[in-house]
Amino acid sequence: MIFLSGWSGFSEIYPEISKRSKFIVPFQDYNFLDWYLDEIKREEDMIVGWSLGANLILRDIDKLNAKKIILIAPFLNFTDYVNERIVNLMIRAFEENKKRCISDFWTRIGIKMDIKTKISSSLKDGLIFLKERNSFKEYPHKKNIC
Repeated sequence: MIFLSGWSGFSEIYPEISKRSKFIVPFQDYNFLDWYLDEIKREEDMIVGWSLGANLILRDIDKLNAKKIILIAPFLNFTDYVNERIVNLMIRAFEENKKRCISDFWTRIGIKMDIKTKISSSLKDGLIFLKERNSFKEYPHKKNIC
């Protein structure tokens, strides 16, 4: 199983899932968009995506080979649900203090723990991706999604 997490959804948030699966945090690596699709295309059993991870799976769903695909809190266009101004404020906050930005985000979504993972500056690319990716439309596909 591959678990494709949400933005800043580090493994300490999901200790059991991260122990039992290939755990991927979108944009934790600078070249994330260059390698993640090749990685998840190899999975033949199950791919689970949460939030940003679910959005990425939807983007590439017809290229995937997994028998089961589970999407948790999926969306097509992030700024249909979160005002672009908020995303811009998050980008600015991330530039000023990465750890505080993520800590504030975690608090807002109900996570009450300290950040242990080293925070990569490339996570900013994930926020930009969420803000700029607004032309995604529904389309018919042949996958059976839960």
